[in-house]
Amino acid sequence: MNQEKIGMKGRCFVCARDAGTGKLVLGKWFDNLIVTTGRVHVAELLGGYPRRPSHIAVGTGATAPVAGNTTLGTEVFRKIITRRRSPSAPNNYKIIFQMFLTTAEANGNTLTEAGIFNRAALGSMLSRVTYTGIAKTSSITVTYTWEISITTV
Repeated sequence: MNQEKIGMKGRCFVCARDAGTGKLVLGKWFDNLIVTTGRVHVAELLGGYPRRPSHIAVGTGATAPVAGNTTLGTEVFRKIITRRRSPSAPNNYKIIFQMFLTTAEANGNTLTEAGIFNRAALGSMLSRVTYTGIAKTSSITVTYTWEISITTV
C-alpha cells in the first residue's frame, strides 16, 4: 500500500523600512515553526471548522519556537491579516499571508517574534517565528510576508 505523507513548512519575510526615506532597515527570510495547535487547526479546517487564520501578532519574546507553543512569548500587538493569496502556479501548494505595521502601530517595542492566529484575541496559533530585533518607532514600518507550504515527505 502506497501512502503519501504530507507536511507543512513555513517561512516569514520581515521587511522593516524607514518611513521617511524608504531605506531598508531589515529585509530577511526567517524559517518558522508550524506548532501543534496549527497542525490541529489545519485538520479542523479540512473538516469544516469555520475559523481560518485571520490575525498576525507581534511580540518581544526571544525564546526559540517549540511545537507546544500556543501563544507568543510576550505579545504586544495583533492585527488582522491585510492580504492573503494562493499563487496559481502549477504544483505550488502554498498560501501567503501579509500584515503591515504602520508608523503608528506597536511603537516603543523591540519586536523579535510573530505568530499567525485565527482570532482577534487568543485563538489557535498556526505558526511562530523569532527574528532579529527591530526597534519599532514612529519612523519605521514593517511588513510581514508569511508563506505556509504544503509539502510531500
